[in-house]
Amino acid sequence: PEESDDVKKLSWFELRCIHKNGHTKWIRFTRRIIKETGNRLSFVVYMHDITDHKRLIENEEKKKCFEGIFEHSPLGVALVTLDGRWHRVNNSFAQLLGYEKEELQLKKVSETSHPDDLQIGPSVMEDLLSGRKEAVHVKKKYLHKDGHPVWMAVNSSLLKGDDGNPLFFIGIFADITQQKKEEEVLLEDKEQFRELLYERTREFSVLAESIPHLLWVVDESGKTIYFNRRWVEYTGMETTDIKEDKSWVELIHPDEMETTRKTWEECLKTGQQYCVEYRLKAVDGTFQWHLARAIPLLNNDGKIVKWFGTCTNIHNYKEAILARDKAQKSAQSKSEFLANMSHEIRTPLNGIIGMADLLLEGTLDHNQRNYARIAHESGVCLLNIINDILDFSKIEAGMLSLEVIDFNPVVAVESQAELLLSKVKEKGLTLMTFISPDIPSSLKGDPGRIGQVLLNLIGNALKFTPKGSIIVRAELVEKIDHKMKIKFSVKDTGIGIREEDQKRLFRPFTQADGSTARKYGGTGLGLSICKRLSELMGGEIGVSSREGFGSEFWFTVWVEQG
Repeated sequence: PEESDDVKKLSWFELRCIHKNGHTKWIRFTRRIIKETGNRLSFVVYMHDITDHKRLIENEEKKKCFEGIFEHSPLGVALVTLDGRWHRVNNSFAQLLGYEKEELQLKKVSETSHPDDLQIGPSVMEDLLSGRKEAVHVKKKYLHKDGHPVWMAVNSSLLKGDDGNPLFFIGIFADITQQKKEEEVLLEDKEQFRELLYERTREFSVLAESIPHLLWVVDESGKTIYFNRRWVEYTGMETTDIKEDKSWVELIHPDEMETTRKTWEECLKTGQQYCVEYRLKAVDGTFQWHLARAIPLLNNDGKIVKWFGTCTNIHNYKEAILARDKAQKSAQSKSEFLANMSHEIRTPLNGIIGMADLLLEGTLDHNQRNYARIAHESGVCLLNIINDILDFSKIEAGMLSLEVIDFNPVVAVESQAELLLSKVKEKGLTLMTFISPDIPSSLKGDPGRIGQVLLNLIGNALKFTPKGSIIVRAELVEKIDHKMKIKFSVKDTGIGIREEDQKRLFRPFTQADGSTARKYGGTGLGLSICKRLSELMGGEIGVSSREGFGSEFWFTVWVEQG
């Protein structure tokens, strides 16, 4: 609609003006035209002070904004009177403590504070009222309505009126109970870890100072950090020498120094475990063998931060090894010499036995034949002894080798029995052989050595059996593909062997008791040689016997099917 002439003649605007006393005033200017003559205007201006009206509008807007923030904030918000009472709280804060708003606003702040934190509230209020601080941030425990503590982070400030005088304390509250629980657990874990670390450190210190080994710790570059007491006692290198950076490598024997240095430097680069033997100089100037070992300690990134090492004295062990090697070399030389000498003795002895055989085949009277027979039997006995010594020496010297040829197990067993058949008949004994039908008729192995062991066992049975029988068996024990394990046994009805004597039967130069050699003869090498031969053929040897009830000797060998 068209404006009236009166309206067109009015206009107004509002300005903030500064009063003479310095205060700001809101003024509304209203202008009214009263006369219009050509290009000239006459008007009246009215000025109205609207400062209070403006403040009222501004306060209403602030109030609405405050009310919105106060009531709808997800954090707890509360107004506290200057004498320490809950004046007004929002729903979020009331829920934190488990109260209704109206119920909580009837209580003092101290009534809802935890006894441990009662002094925090008054201290905050004093800081704010005194002007020392404009805002205070604290962590404080409050009491829930049901009695359990609630941790809160509180930001407090002072709410003032237009005249600058304090009206209320305003606080913003955030529940940090779960955070504090986690902190307490973490703190407890830290404390437990600290105690555990202290305990382990103390244990390491006690262990390091009490063990008989030399113990040392170096950093990632190889610089020494720690020596234990045993190291200081042995080398004379004090802990002050660490600061002077004296190298422990200087204590190593010159013959091993360069090799040790290179090995150590390589381990520092690669992180491989360090293990080397060297002679270490003692405080008295002597060198003793040590086994040095070290492992790296890695951090979470896999980088080396330290090396922990020990030096174990192995001097006596090394000396024993050297003495053993020297003794073995000496024993081998003796065995080789004995083998050679036995061979040289056996050659002329065979000549003596051969000549005795020729004499026995000739025409001799009774006394001459008796002399020739004694010479022949003595020569054969001596030859058997020399053969045993020769075999034993070859075995000791590692010069005995085995054949692998085709043979018939029946022939191998019965041929040895036939050699002693005449003596069996002389004593009135019975000799029987049994070959299991499970054993093939053609085998591959060393029939000569098998026969040697059998002949020795049958001969022993014949020697120690005054009456009764001797049974020789061959049985299949195990078969793997083309390989077979054969067990040979010789069972007699002789005098038997005491249990305590059975354990030393297979030792060199040993018999059941001292009287055996005097009564039956022999060197005590036979069973020892049998043991070595059966082991060379992949088997073993044993005996089962009762004194007065006979014995059963057995041995096993591995052969192949022919």
